Amino acid sequence: MAALQRIPIIGVVAAPQSYVNILYLLLAFPLGTAYFVLLVTGISVGAGLVIMWVGVPILVLVFAASWALCEFERILAVFALHEDIPRTRFTSASVHADDALSTAERLFVGTWRRFKAHLTNRLTWTGMLYLFLRFPLGVATFTVAVVLISVSMSLAVAPAYM
Repeated sequence: MAALQRIPIIGVVAAPQSYVNILYLLLAFPLGTAYFVLLVTGISVGAGLVIMWVGVPILVLVFAASWALCEFERILAVFALHEDIPRTRFTSASVHADDALSTAERLFVGTWRRFKAHLTNRLTWTGMLYLFLRFPLGVATFTVAVVLISVSMSLAVAPAYM
C-alpha cells in the first residue's frame, strides 16, 4: 500500500486521507444548511420578539449556539483535515465590580459586562459570518464533489457497460 501511495496519480486514490477530505466536503452541505436555518430563524424570531423582551433570551441562545458551533467546526477541521487551528481565546473585559454592590448585583454586573464584551468581540461576528457562508459554500462543494465522483465512476465502469 505504501508503494502505491508514492505514485502521483494512484497515490491520491490509495491514500485514506483523500476519502476523509471528500467526506468533509460532503458534510458541508447538511451542516451548512443546519447552521443557516438555526441562525436565520433564531435571529429573525429573536429580533422580532425583542420588543416584548422574549427575544432577548432567544438572541442570547443564538449567540451561545453560534459560539458552540464555531468550536465544533474547529474540532471537525482539526480531526478530519489534520490542520492545526488554534482554540479561540475569548478575552472578556474587566469584570471587577464595585465592593459596595451585593453578591447578586455583582453577579449581574459581571454577567452583563461579559455579555457586552462578547457582543463587541470580532470573533463573535466573524464566526457567525463563517457559519452563514458555510451554506452557499456547502452547496457548491457538495455539488462539485457529487459531480466529480459520479463522472469518475461512470467513466470507470463505461468499458464494462459497452
